Amino acid sequence: VKDPSDPAAWRSFAEGRSTAVDLFSKIAQEGYNATMDNPMCDVYEDQLRTFPDAKVVLTLHPKGSAGWFKSFSSLLSLVRVQSAPASVTYPNFFSFIPMFQDINAVRC
Repeated sequence: VKDPSDPAAWRSFAEGRSTAVDLFSKIAQEGYNATMDNPMCDVYEDQLRTFPDAKVVLTLHPKGSAGWFKSFSSLLSLVRVQSAPASVTYPNFFSFIPMFQDINAVRC
């Protein structure tokens, strides 16, 4: 995360308090002129409407769909652990960090 306010901006968007264009403006102000992966892939339609002349590059996993599924499943397992609520038996310290609270709000 280049700017610590990025997760909060995504949370604002996810909760309907800002628009995709607001989000794209913030990204552009930070000097970026390209996007990839999550969470940007969730708003690709908004991106294409906002930037109709943008180039879209499709990449394929080197191990095909089975390799992608295995990789993505591993990522989701990590996300589940990282976003689990803190308890006596599982002291998830991530749940107390505001940036992670914002990231988890966007995922839900």
